[in-house]
Amino acid sequence: MKKELKVGLFAVLVLVVGWGVVRYLKGSSIFSKTNTYYAYYEQVSGLQPASYVVLYGVKVGSVTNITLDEDPSKGVEVEFTVDKRYKIPVDSKAKIFSDGIMGGKAIDIEYGRSAEYISDEGTIQTATSTDLFEMAGSEIDFLNEKIASVVEGLTVTLDSVNKLVAANSESLTSIMTNVDGVTSNVNTMLAKEREHLEEALASLSKFSKSLGDNSEQVGGIIDNLNKFSGQLVEADLVAELEHLVGEINGILASVKDENGNIVERVWKVGGMYTEAIEQIVYWLEKAAAVANPTQREVLEALIKYYNTGDLKDFDDYSVLWVKDTKSNVDVVNGFIENYGDPLGRKASWESVVNFRD
Repeated sequence: MKKELKVGLFAVLVLVVGWGVVRYLKGSSIFSKTNTYYAYYEQVSGLQPASYVVLYGVKVGSVTNITLDEDPSKGVEVEFTVDKRYKIPVDSKAKIFSDGIMGGKAIDIEYGRSAEYISDEGTIQTATSTDLFEMAGSEIDFLNEKIASVVEGLTVTLDSVNKLVAANSESLTSIMTNVDGVTSNVNTMLAKEREHLEEALASLSKFSKSLGDNSEQVGGIIDNLNKFSGQLVEADLVAELEHLVGEINGILASVKDENGNIVERVWKVGGMYTEAIEQIVYWLEKAAAVANPTQREVLEALIKYYNTGDLKDFDDYSVLWVKDTKSNVDVVNGFIENYGDPLGRKASWESVVNFRD
């Protein structure tokens, strides 16, 4: 092979490699096919050729060219390529964001949902985003404004204080003079009462000496107090008193109405133990429905008592119960077992059924 041909082939190879290196440095894939898209921004915030283009966080292309229009008010044209495998819906948006903590910029494609796709050499919509550094800058500006406002307020306050002090300097001088006078009077009074104070201190000294001389007796008194308090603890008197007070409070609470007045809590339907008494009445009514006429009158009188809670109604029932001497079935029913109450005023409920055989 001729030397000139070898040189020519080498030159072509160098050009091809150089072309590939240039495309690689520009962020373009050397062998893959791509589509080119254009986006327009008011400002690109440090975006550079070869910056990444990502879709769902995955690199799918790169920025190939950034051009500022001759009329800057028209914004910046950004040309970038995307692998042809990824079709971009027409409602997608290209947003510039910070790619890493070092502040490098990249384009993130917010993938749309349209069934129509942007053609090659087409234009994609853009969106703005606030990165970490811009947020920090805005927060710093806000803090600066707040600090300036606080400093201004403090300045106004100090000016007001200075004016107040200047306007009332005579009054402040008078107050200090009065304080000096009061101090002088106190000193004079202490000088006059010095003898009495010395006598009081001497009496205190005698008292403390007397306590020292009688330390054994004082110690005995303290020991007796300790023993007495120990006996109280061992007897658990405090706990018993607290328990007794709690029971008394519970009793008082149960016999007071909403206004704090003591009222009688009657055992009847709608009163105390109403749920249990309602069951008693329920079964008595069942019994009355099948009893003979005489015994039905007795049971109805007992039912009336349970509904009213009136002891007069219980007396009426008791009279009728005593008179019924012919029924084959007899029943003892009511709050009649008062043997557990020393005063015989509170009774336990009892019910007994018996019959003639």
